[in-house]
Formats: sequence, C-alpha cells, structure tokens
Amino acid sequence: MTEQVDIIAFGAHPDDVEIGCGGLLAKEARLGYKTAIVDLTKGEMSTNGTVEERQAEAAEAMGILGAVWRQNLEIPDRGITVNDDYVARVVKVLRTYRPKLILAPYWEDRHPDHAAASRLIQEAHFAAGLRKLLPELPPYRPVEVLYYFLHQDIKPDFVVDVTEVFEIKKAAILAHQSQFGRRNKMLPTILNGGFPSALESRNLYYGSKIRALQAEGFVVKNWLEVRDPLEFWGAKGV
Repeated sequence: MTEQVDIIAFGAHPDDVEIGCGGLLAKEARLGYKTAIVDLTKGEMSTNGTVEERQAEAAEAMGILGAVWRQNLEIPDRGITVNDDYVARVVKVLRTYRPKLILAPYWEDRHPDHAAASRLIQEAHFAAGLRKLLPELPPYRPVEVLYYFLHQDIKPDFVVDVTEVFEIKKAAILAHQSQFGRRNKMLPTILNGGFPSALESRNLYYGSKIRALQAEGFVVKNWLEVRDPLEFWGAKGV
C-alpha cells in the first residue's frame, strides 16, 4: 500500500516537479523525510514522447530523487480546471497520505497548465480541511503550500541550498529523455532549446544570494513566522 509521507510535490506534467523542486525533494529524502510526487496529467499533448515513454521516465526520475511513490491523477493534458471532480481527486490524496507540506507550481506561468495546476492545488488544499466535503475521509489540511517556479523568474520568499543534490536533480530531469535527451530526434520546443541551461543559471543565481553554489526558490501566500531570528540566521551561540 502506498505510504504516508512528509511532502507531496504536485506537477501538471511528468517532468514539472523535477524542474521546479527536484533539488528540495532530493535534499529532504537525504535528510530522512518521506517524499512523493503526484502528476496531474500524463503529458499526452507533449510535442515529443509517447504516454508510455513519459510514464517510464517519470518512474525512473522518482527513483533518482528518492521519492517513495509517484501517482498520476489522469486529468486530461490541457484540460486542468477547478471543478468538483478534480478537486476531489487531490483532496483524496491529501487526506489519505497526510503530508505536512505540499508543493505546487507558481500561479503565473507561460504554460496555462502550470497556472491551472496551481489554482487546483490551492483550492484542494483548502477543501481538504472541510468536514462536510467527502465525509468518508477524515478532514486534513497540510500546514502550507510552497510554490515553485518553472518559467517565471520571480523574487522568492525563501531559497533552499541544493548544492549537494544538484547533480541528482539534473539526473532526474535528464531521465525524461523524450523531452531533453534526444535533441537530434526531437521536434524543437522551449524545453530542448536553451531551457536546461537557463534553469541551471537560475539555480546558480539563487545560490549566489545565500553564499551557496545552487539553490531553488519558493514563495508562499501566507506570512512566514520566524520564532527565533538568532537561530534562524545561524547566529545562536556564536
């Protein structure tokens, strides 16, 4: 049976999580936390790759990142909307596996599916705490939604040093060979053009802001609480 986890990362397509927050997932797995991935669609509308190829690539990438399981909610690609059915699918995942944190794409993006996925996860996160919705499952609302970036370059609310796991993140992204690894056999898209290099440059930039080599950025919609500034900034006991 699929087990309960500490973090669930949601993506619209099978490679979104790897791109946006693969470093964080790999880092948390190394720290002993249980992580999981939920793809909303199978990416069947992608210019390159078949559904079968993409499912196999997603499974390989999951193993590379150290996630304990990966699910697909089988929402139609280019058909992500906020409706009762799709909200219920996400709510069931949250109530069944009870993660402390969830990750979702930033709510603005050049790809409409990423923005739609963000709205769907936000709605489901709230709905998961409503007792009268799906009463057969006990209500449960994760503590927070962390939003990761795909195409947008936004100032993050916080960044996470992923230097030690960046090669793992890259390997997980490159596991999606149908999207990134067969350039001479692929139709050109933004993904197999300059995007991988741009992604690495962004992680380098975020890293430079915290005196690290590579970092990932995130935003939240609620205020962040700092209970002890000295401990938070590593100055306690110095």
